[in-house]
Amino acid sequence: MRSSSFMRHVAVIHRIATAAFVLALPCAAAKAQFFTIDPPGVTYNIAWGFSNGIAVGYENYGDNAFTYDGTAFTTVNAPGASYTQINGISGSNVYGDYEPTVGPNAGFVYNGVAYTTIPDFPGSTPGTTVVNGGQGSTVVGSYIDSLGSINGYVYNTNTQLFATIDDPVTIGDPYGYTVVSGINGAATVGTYGLGSGTYGFIESHGTFTTISDPLGIGYTTVWGGLGAYVVGHYIDSNYNYHGFIYDSYTNTYTTLDDPLANNQFGTNVNGIGYNSSGGITVVGAYWDSSYNAHAFEYSYTPEPGAAGLLIGFGFTTVGIGLRRTRNKY
Repeated sequence: MRSSSFMRHVAVIHRIATAAFVLALPCAAAKAQFFTIDPPGVTYNIAWGFSNGIAVGYENYGDNAFTYDGTAFTTVNAPGASYTQINGISGSNVYGDYEPTVGPNAGFVYNGVAYTTIPDFPGSTPGTTVVNGGQGSTVVGSYIDSLGSINGYVYNTNTQLFATIDDPVTIGDPYGYTVVSGINGAATVGTYGLGSGTYGFIESHGTFTTISDPLGIGYTTVWGGLGAYVVGHYIDSNYNYHGFIYDSYTNTYTTLDDPLANNQFGTNVNGIGYNSSGGITVVGAYWDSSYNAHAFEYSYTPEPGAAGLLIGFGFTTVGIGLRRTRNKY
């Protein structure tokens, strides 16, 4: 079982802050707005993914995981787990990690009926294979190898085969790492780190494209994507954290900050997906003046013609990252 010290170190990719309120979303119509979606009586909540009208996340660092359908919360806890974290969703499947009462941490896929445990990457440090999301029979995430390096992976639940995905620029860098966050078809999204900073990426057919918000200081993290859009956060020159949406079709970045957030930890955008009204919803978390974390949804309707741009790029709706640990924030 992992120690809290280990989990703090695995939580390499950090978060958020600012109180600015930006409504100029790409292709967004008016009436876009934030909604806090905290389970009753809980003061620390993170939303990590959104798909087909369902938000997913966890409360109190993973004491309980939840789904939210816009009306009611449903608790999702892996059998025999001391804590459960949902890190992403695609269709009817949710993806995450749990800590059993005996043994190392493990990743899982839950289809609403049964849990499927994802094995450790062969030769990896036991209990460090993190499940961030997936689609169909494919699961994505990261693992720590025998040398202590963090690597991305894809795993096929039918063939039970793994493949490593590492951004080529990390090779040879002593601080280099890669985390795969989401997948749709042949395209994946994620984050890589170097001694000089942290950057998001889009990978398609072995070609990597770097995502780096121009308002950042060499620290951009990608958590999820949908169509032409990629979401995550960046750190500005005042070391404040901001959520963002990147439109890969127009190569534009839009800052997104919950107006209820404080100026230190701010807002993180973690997932994006289609809602039941035919629009788009992004989810994440913001920190209030008492440093409590709150899950949120932000919904908007693309302008006519924009939906076509969202189809072609190839991303699924998954909340993502290196490790949704109990000490992540």
